[in-house]
Amino acid sequence: MDLKVVAVLFLLSAFAISSSEAGIPRCCTSTRKGIHPKDVMKVVGWNLQRSGACDIDAVVLLLKNKRRMCLDWGVFKAVFPAEEKRLMKKRTAK
Repeated sequence: MDLKVVAVLFLLSAFAISSSEAGIPRCCTSTRKGIHPKDVMKVVGWNLQRSGACDIDAVVLLLKNKRRMCLDWGVFKAVFPAEEKRLMKKRTAK
Protein backbone atom coordinates (compact mmCIF):
# COMPACT_ATOMS: atom_id res chain seq x y z
CA MET A 1 0.00 0.00 0.00
CA ASP A 2 1.11 3.54 -0.65
CA LEU A 3 2.75 5.30 2.31
CA LYS A 4 0.40 8.30 2.00
CA VAL A 5 -2.66 6.05 2.26
CA VAL A 6 -1.26 4.32 5.33
CA ALA A 7 -0.48 7.67 6.96
CA VAL A 8 -3.99 9.01 6.27
CA LEU A 9 -5.61 5.84 7.63
CA PHE A 10 -3.44 6.03 10.74
CA LEU A 11 -4.34 9.68 11.36
CA LEU A 12 -8.05 9.02 10.84
CA SER A 13 -8.04 6.11 13.25
CA ALA A 14 -6.09 8.13 15.84
CA PHE A 15 -8.60 10.98 15.49
CA ALA A 16 -11.53 8.58 15.86
CA ILE A 17 -10.10 7.13 19.06
CA SER A 18 -9.25 10.50 20.60
CA SER A 19 -12.60 12.08 19.76
CA SER A 20 -14.80 9.20 20.88
CA GLU A 21 -17.07 10.15 23.73
CA ALA A 22 -16.12 7.28 26.00
CA GLY A 23 -12.42 7.38 25.25
CA ILE A 24 -9.90 5.22 27.00
CA PRO A 25 -10.66 4.98 30.73
CA ARG A 26 -8.02 6.02 33.25
CA CYS A 27 -7.92 3.03 35.55
CA CYS A 28 -6.21 2.44 38.87
CA THR A 29 -3.80 -0.46 38.56
CA SER A 30 -3.20 -0.72 42.30
CA THR A 31 -4.65 0.70 45.51
CA ARG A 32 -3.06 2.25 48.56
CA LYS A 33 -3.54 0.62 51.93
CA GLY A 34 -3.34 3.96 53.76
CA ILE A 35 -3.55 7.71 53.29
CA HIS A 36 -1.50 10.51 54.86
CA PRO A 37 -3.53 13.00 56.96
CA LYS A 38 -2.25 15.89 54.80
CA ASP A 39 -3.75 14.19 51.74
CA VAL A 40 -7.10 13.78 53.51
CA MET A 41 -7.33 17.57 53.77
CA LYS A 42 -6.69 17.93 50.02
CA VAL A 43 -9.61 15.74 48.90
CA VAL A 44 -12.18 17.63 46.80
CA GLY A 45 -14.16 14.65 45.52
CA TRP A 46 -14.18 10.94 44.86
CA ASN A 47 -15.45 8.35 42.38
CA LEU A 48 -15.97 4.62 42.51
CA GLN A 49 -14.06 2.49 40.03
CA ARG A 50 -15.75 -0.83 39.34
CA SER A 51 -13.97 -3.74 37.73
CA GLY A 52 -15.80 -3.48 34.39
CA ALA A 53 -13.49 -1.69 32.00
CA CYS A 54 -10.82 -1.60 34.71
CA ASP A 55 -9.17 -4.59 36.36
CA ILE A 56 -9.80 -3.75 40.03
CA ASP A 57 -12.38 -2.10 42.29
CA ALA A 58 -11.10 1.09 43.89
CA VAL A 59 -12.11 4.46 45.28
CA VAL A 60 -10.49 7.24 43.27
CA LEU A 61 -9.88 10.35 45.36
CA LEU A 62 -9.61 13.66 43.51
CA LEU A 63 -7.16 16.01 45.20
CA LYS A 64 -6.85 19.82 45.05
CA ASN A 65 -3.68 19.71 42.97
CA LYS A 66 -5.48 17.74 40.18
CA ARG A 67 -3.90 14.47 41.35
CA ARG A 68 -5.78 11.21 41.65
CA MET A 69 -5.20 8.70 44.43
CA CYS A 70 -6.51 5.14 44.36
CA LEU A 71 -7.64 3.72 47.70
CA ASP A 72 -8.82 0.32 48.81
CA TRP A 73 -12.53 0.31 49.76
CA GLY A 74 -11.72 -0.68 53.37
CA VAL A 75 -9.37 2.29 53.78
CA PHE A 76 -12.02 4.63 52.36
CA LYS A 77 -14.63 3.35 54.84
CA ALA A 78 -12.23 3.84 57.75
CA VAL A 79 -11.11 7.35 56.76
CA PHE A 80 -14.41 8.70 55.39
CA PRO A 81 -17.21 6.93 57.33
CA ALA A 82 -19.78 9.67 56.65
CA GLU A 83 -19.27 9.40 52.89
CA GLU A 84 -19.61 5.62 53.03
CA LYS A 85 -22.89 5.90 54.98
CA ARG A 86 -24.21 8.47 52.50
CA LEU A 87 -23.38 6.18 49.60
CA MET A 88 -25.11 3.20 51.24
CA LYS A 89 -28.21 5.30 52.00
CA LYS A 90 -28.30 6.46 48.37
CA ARG A 91 -28.11 2.83 47.15
CA THR A 92 -30.99 1.65 49.36
CA ALA A 93 -33.19 4.58 48.27
CA LYS A 94 -33.16 3.40 44.64
